[in-house]
Amino acid sequence: GVQTCALSDLMLTADSIRPDWDMVNVAFELKRQDDLCNPVFAVEKHGVQDEKFIDSYAVKEQIQKNDAWDFATYALPIDSVFRTAQIIKLYVHNFSDSPIQIRNLDVSFRPAYLKPRVKAQTYKSIDLNDGK
Repeated sequence: GVQTCALSDLMLTADSIRPDWDMVNVAFELKRQDDLCNPVFAVEKHGVQDEKFIDSYAVKEQIQKNDAWDFATYALPIDSVFRTAQIIKLYVHNFSDSPIQIRNLDVSFRPAYLKPRVKAQTYKSIDLNDGK
């Protein structure tokens, strides 16, 4: 079966994200058994009318070796959907039977003009919403 590692649920309201925050930095450590695993980092945004938007980002390219902890980092823009979401969930979904482990999730918000605390690479979202 497909394994999901729930990392964290962030409970945010529209007014809890400061207007000068433009970016969210996310970092975590991942250990894989082999390179058959297919982890995807997801940001799930739940709107006022119960609508759901999912942005997903590749993890595999950031993990270099097997049986060792490695960092995955993301610098993601805070869009209008993120800013007005009622609930935001961050998690890693493993689209394979090959096991992975996750630890040390770090989430920080910052204005775009501030440098991130970790060297971050921005990934283009893979559409899991099937165009919806």
